Amino acid sequence: PRGYVDGGVYIVSRAGMKVFNDIMKNDTICPDFHRAEEDQEVGF
Repeated sequence: PRGYVDGGVYIVSRAGMKVFNDIMKNDTICPDFHRAEEDQEVGF
């Protein structure tokens, strides 16, 4: 199988979590609605 599996777990560094948290506050980059692509977006 290829692609992303639903219900997975992300392992990120402390620095990566800070970047993720900062991006989550930006509505232009991270919209409030759920999209199927979030796994790919987190993977980048």
